[in-house]
Amino acid sequence: MSYKDFSLTRYTSFGSGGTKTKFFVDEIEQLDKILEIPYVPPTPDFSSYFIEKDELGNKGLMMIDIGDPLLPLYGIMCAEDFSIFSLTDYDKILEFTDEMYKRVYSYYKYLLDNDVGEVFFIVGAEFAGPPLVSPMKFKEMSSRYVKGLCDLIRSYGKHSIVHYHGQLFQILDGMKDIGMDGLHTIEAPPIGDCTISQARDVLGKDTILIGNIQYDDLARLSVDEIDELVRLAIAEGRSGKFILSPSAGPYETSLTDKQVENYLAFIHAGVKYGKY
Repeated sequence: MSYKDFSLTRYTSFGSGGTKTKFFVDEIEQLDKILEIPYVPPTPDFSSYFIEKDELGNKGLMMIDIGDPLLPLYGIMCAEDFSIFSLTDYDKILEFTDEMYKRVYSYYKYLLDNDVGEVFFIVGAEFAGPPLVSPMKFKEMSSRYVKGLCDLIRSYGKHSIVHYHGQLFQILDGMKDIGMDGLHTIEAPPIGDCTISQARDVLGKDTILIGNIQYDDLARLSVDEIDELVRLAIAEGRSGKFILSPSAGPYETSLTDKQVENYLAFIHAGVKYGKY
């Protein structure tokens, strides 16, 4: 069967047994068929980007988020299959991500050649770490790819931020190998397993640590509690380069009055404690 006789579908069903989602890929052989499909590199129109860049002026930096080689793979299959295939069909996973790396690298270079992007926010590394994947595989499944992207970005005088939610402590050496400019987000227990200080010990003072106010805390805590969390984060982060940031979001269609109040408290506390 050639790729021309091959189709992928994704759907969600609702019934008495609950909500069930059928993902695009649920058999490892389907990855071979995807790789057979002729690939046409994207060449988008950048006019809206430069309009927005002019509007922003010197008030900030334009950030681009197009992911890494793991992102497309993780997006087409369920988390359980992704985790299982990393054990049962690891060679197939690497074959796919090797090809995705070529495509992703080429697209990053296309953006950079057209002076699009000042900071690149790279998402996908978190899928190659625990609990989904053994930390022993992080360097092969993620570090070597993301390092290539970060090196490319740096060669153009631009900056990179790697995003990683979850169990960070076990793969800090892999993050050090990447050599990104910044790492978002550092999550201490009980949400994650790594404090700002632990990340600093491995990554050094020159790596920008970004975090680490939990988005859920912004949704439910009091203004005074947010103020204290910000104070503690800045006190710990000041041991090196640090950017105060929420761990995620907002991703709802609208914010509650409490969230707005807490976001303002977060900003005011950052200004108050960030002067040192």
